[in-house]
Amino acid sequence: MDKPERVNDGMGHWVAGAVGALVYILIASVGQSPVAWSSVSYFVLGWPILCVGIWLITRQFPQRSWRWPLSMMLGQVFASILYGNGATIPIAMIYVTVLSLPQFAVAALVSSRHAGSLQSDAEAGLDTGDEQQKQDKQS
Repeated sequence: MDKPERVNDGMGHWVAGAVGALVYILIASVGQSPVAWSSVSYFVLGWPILCVGIWLITRQFPQRSWRWPLSMMLGQVFASILYGNGATIPIAMIYVTVLSLPQFAVAALVSSRHAGSLQSDAEAGLDTGDEQQKQDKQS
């Protein structure tokens, strides 16, 4: 029995966490607010950047895509702690989870489209294989 091919996708976690932390730090610094999500810039600039990051990561690593928004959330929470908001960790985790719903939606969408394209590729391969077998039988 063949084992499924394992993909080393640890880089996806690092990139997602780094993007989350960098967006948090940049928005909190520019917005001069104690937490990034208290700034309008987080919703106007941060969300689109985070969603594009998730889109790129999920295109590269489409399996179990729910992990990338989680890593991105943790990057934001750790940046919040490093930025001096360690006392509000439980609230930050709940709030960032709710704010990460668009990233979860993007990851699910990209992953399902990727799975659909793989399935259609497999079906096309089966169709050509069936046609090849028919041609072999006729000759």
